[in-house]
Amino acid sequence: MNKEDVMDSFQVYCMEEPQDDREVTAPSTPVIRAEDCTVCWNSATIRWRPASPEATETYTLEYCRQHAPEGEGL
Repeated sequence: MNKEDVMDSFQVYCMEEPQDDREVTAPSTPVIRAEDCTVCWNSATIRWRPASPEATETYTLEYCRQHAPEGEGL
């Protein structure tokens, strides 16, 4: 990221490794605590709370540069 880059939104998704003879279901999406998040020029701290007690404790966040204001390239 560069100084002039703006990160004004986050996309959260989750992936689960398939397991033998079990139906694969994704855990519930976390609730982002936007008021506790910080974004700097070269880093971001994302804080969340689980949507349910059984939710996954870790998530993968991926930064994708957005090339157009319409959301293309995200």
